[in-house]
Amino acid sequence: MWLVLALGFVALWVSGFEPLLWWRAREQAAIAKAVPPHRAPVGPISIVQPTPLGTDSSVSRAPLPLHLVATRLGRNNREGYADIGVNVVSPQTYKAGAILANGARLAEIYADSVVLEHKGERLRLYLDGTGPAARETTVLSPIATVGGTAPIPSARADSYEALTEVVRIAPVFAGGRVRALELYPGTHSDLFGHLGFEPGDQIVAIDGTEIKDVWEALAGLRQLTAGVALILTIEREGKRQSLAVDGSLLRPGNRG
Repeated sequence: MWLVLALGFVALWVSGFEPLLWWRAREQAAIAKAVPPHRAPVGPISIVQPTPLGTDSSVSRAPLPLHLVATRLGRNNREGYADIGVNVVSPQTYKAGAILANGARLAEIYADSVVLEHKGERLRLYLDGTGPAARETTVLSPIATVGGTAPIPSARADSYEALTEVVRIAPVFAGGRVRALELYPGTHSDLFGHLGFEPGDQIVAIDGTEIKDVWEALAGLRQLTAGVALILTIEREGKRQSLAVDGSLLRPGNRG
């Protein structure tokens, strides 16, 4: 018997059998049998993103109050970001100096509030749940609401549309303040050139008055639609120059 066992061990050793490796392989087989294999899903995976709430607030019939959800401060109160919207669950992020949907500008940003400006009026909007109790009395201000009746009179809108048929205007900001109006051709691109403009011109002053407020600057340019001639200071390719603009070219009879 002992001879048979000895011959058996010799045979296993000659064949290269290692008991430790055999035992490990047996354990791994047992584990694999106990844990079912992972199967990848068959076919494409569809992920539906939730629709942001409150992004269509500008078309609301009733004015909706704006909520300040969070602020992220910059180096000073004219830099940074603020999360503002009509729904606290899904606000929009605005950079300091940005124009909101209601036309108000995000002028200043603080840890607990922001300052909104619109046509010379200023309003402080506090983080939800903070600020003085008087906030409820100011929440219906046009600066702190979106939607409802447009605050811009129809006569001003008409003159603005007449101007934008010829000139597309974009405010240019520096340090959180408007410094110029950048011009591009509107639908009447021929008149844009006849007025003496070139795409990318930046108006920095109107009749010698430097541009510091978007609405005041637009009001000054709207004089062109009434036939008024203006002397504009423009920046073109980094150089300043004066440009005499004849507003009579914008009269309805001359626009063709």
